[in-house]
Amino acid sequence: MSKWLFRWLHKPIYEARVSELIKRVSYSVRRGDSLLDVGCGGGELGVRLGNELELKVEGVERFPREGCRIGVTQIETSFFPFPDNAFDHVLVADVLHHEWDDDILLKECLRVCRKSVIIKDHKLDGVLAIHRIALMDWLANTAYGVECIYRYRTCAGWHHLFSRLGAHIVSEITSMRLYPTGVNWLFGGRLQYFAVIEPTQAECE
Repeated sequence: MSKWLFRWLHKPIYEARVSELIKRVSYSVRRGDSLLDVGCGGGELGVRLGNELELKVEGVERFPREGCRIGVTQIETSFFPFPDNAFDHVLVADVLHHEWDDDILLKECLRVCRKSVIIKDHKLDGVLAIHRIALMDWLANTAYGVECIYRYRTCAGWHHLFSRLGAHIVSEITSMRLYPTGVNWLFGGRLQYFAVIEPTQAECE
């Protein structure tokens, strides 16, 4: 199957995902806030966040796509070329499960945020969870050449990661209606994870 066909089939699913993410992010931000979109891809989500929520959005990406729709800084490692507390919020949407050193990347997200880190990712929960997530992961990324390493966390695993990095959970969603009905039945629900976390006071200082 060609990459073009994959992208065409993925478009309505992506649109539903973006709309739901904008709604969820809206509860944690204020008009005029700055937001760093980590792993921003082509910048589609960042543009929508900027326009619909009136945010100042920048992106970081290891492999910036030609024609990225937001300002993007290329990075070669999990470390960001920004000072501490450089952004009000950091968004890391479906990125951490692609990182071999996801704890380092999340620690950087906490370092450069003033208010919160907003995480959307996957969660192992339910029948054949790892198989369903792995298939979804591959289908969503194969057309873009993004490496899949097929490592996913349970809810307890996410909590352990946050605790280890000295962050606390502000809000958490452990099941999401993220896709159109049929697709959501197979790939949504309890396989999806959303959390807003904050660094400890010591981390902020």
